[in-house]
Amino acid sequence: TRAKILKDLMDWTSRQDPSERILVLHGRAGMGKSSIVHALLRSFPEDRIAASFFFNRGSEECKDPYRVVPTLAHQLA
Repeated sequence: TRAKILKDLMDWTSRQDPSERILVLHGRAGMGKSSIVHALLRSFPEDRIAASFFFNRGSEECKDPYRVVPTLAHQLA
């Protein structure tokens, strides 16, 4: 369920292993990925969120895979 997925993600955020610091959430359109991640991000203090990118097929900039790295780099700078 969504609550279980959200709990698993909250548990993931508290891990200290540096090899587990990147999350890529993927799946079919309409499965609730964005809703889950938005809920996860709302639960954090702003200083805990390093960077994020959401694909959106309705936006030219947000559906371009070549925008992911520059966007994340800009947010991390």
